[in-house]
Amino acid sequence: GTGTGQDFSNISFTGGSVYLYSNALDVDNDMLLNTGTLETEGQAVTVGGRADIVSGTFTGTSGATTLGSLAVSSGATYQTTSAVTTITASSGTCWDNNGTISLDSGPVIFSGGCNINTGGTAEANDFNDLNFTGGTSTLVSNNLNVLGGMDVYGGSLDANGQAINVLGTVFIDDNTLTGGTADHSFGVLYILSGGIYSATTGVTEINSSNVYNQVILLSSTGLITPNTGTFKIVSPGIEREIAPSTTGINFYNLDVNTTDLVVDTSGTPYLNIANDLNVTSGIFNTSYDDVYLNVTGDTIIANGATFIGYTYDQWFGSLTIESGGTYEASSATTTITSETAGGRAINNSGILTANSGTFNITTSGNTVIENETTGSGNLYNLVVDKTNELYTPSGMIIDNNLTVDAGVVYPQSNSWVWTGTGDVIINNGGTIGNGGLSGAASFGSLTINTGGTYSATSGTTTL
Repeated sequence: GTGTGQDFSNISFTGGSVYLYSNALDVDNDMLLNTGTLETEGQAVTVGGRADIVSGTFTGTSGATTLGSLAVSSGATYQTTSAVTTITASSGTCWDNNGTISLDSGPVIFSGGCNINTGGTAEANDFNDLNFTGGTSTLVSNNLNVLGGMDVYGGSLDANGQAINVLGTVFIDDNTLTGGTADHSFGVLYILSGGIYSATTGVTEINSSNVYNQVILLSSTGLITPNTGTFKIVSPGIEREIAPSTTGINFYNLDVNTTDLVVDTSGTPYLNIANDLNVTSGIFNTSYDDVYLNVTGDTIIANGATFIGYTYDQWFGSLTIESGGTYEASSATTTITSETAGGRAINNSGILTANSGTFNITTSGNTVIENETTGSGNLYNLVVDKTNELYTPSGMIIDNNLTVDAGVVYPQSNSWVWTGTGDVIINNGGTIGNGGLSGAASFGSLTINTGGTYSATSGTTTL
């Protein structure tokens, strides 16, 4: 019929079953379902205020549903619509589930920014698809589980210590997803222009990929603020891609646990890891599109895992190749800036392929390069530019050149053999030997520049 625009100022249902056979239901203020059943039968429902389901069932069917806020009490049920459900409140708790929410195929949109409680006895997932289009919404209690995708655009989301699990893609566009402290699980993470993921200090797990095989994609000025959390890539399949934005990409810890993870930099070859890189299984591949990789902490290649460096300069705090692990170095320069807790700049128990590249050791304290008995492969070029001592517990074979710009270089055991197939150059401030060497040394050539020192072995030095 005709009227003021709303069918009711407030409405209460206190028993029996009510069916909306024709026309939408429009309530200016609040709706109360105290007992009984409300079946929308495909009609749209608009409630300007609070829809409070105290007992009974509210079934959305196929009509659009717009609510200021929703409260579902213990023992009550809300069946979502296959169309769109929009929550418009811009303050207070706008989604308060203490009962059961049964999902149809439609998305839920939070357009105002409010507090969300996803508790109750809902299905395994709280939402089918979820969108935030205005204000800042906050998870005040309980985890958030989304069966499909989640879009954070026009509005922001604060996890506030709660876990977020999204089976599909998380889109962040010109707004912020604040991860908090709990562990999160996303199928794919796609950060569009102006979007920010302020990562959790726990674990962000990526476990799927889009049709382009991408697992993390940053478009234009999309940004990850890594905080002190860990990104763990477990997406199955081959050639799964990380595609950084024009500002590069930043992680605190990165754990690669997938078949083949490719860094596709799309013309912006910067991947920064503020703490540790762990290649736990599969392949971490920077050869698809050359990458300047900077790992401040430890890089660890585990048993069965492979690291491919390709042709750009790379920086590691330390490098550990565990037994069964494979490291294929960049053909440019790999700089080691620190060491493991055990004092190793490089510790190889696996397979090291140098690819004619250069290792540059710049650590500040005394440090060790160790090729364990299970390790194979030699360094090609080695440059030592440090203030203290660098030694090897065993002998060392360098397939090309050794350059000592600063610091003291020697084998820990005086009887071990050092072999430099190419040129050995000692520059001002650099020293080879510690005054007590007795093992043989073999160099392609030996150049001692002004200020450099060669403390010769008491054995034979062969040039």
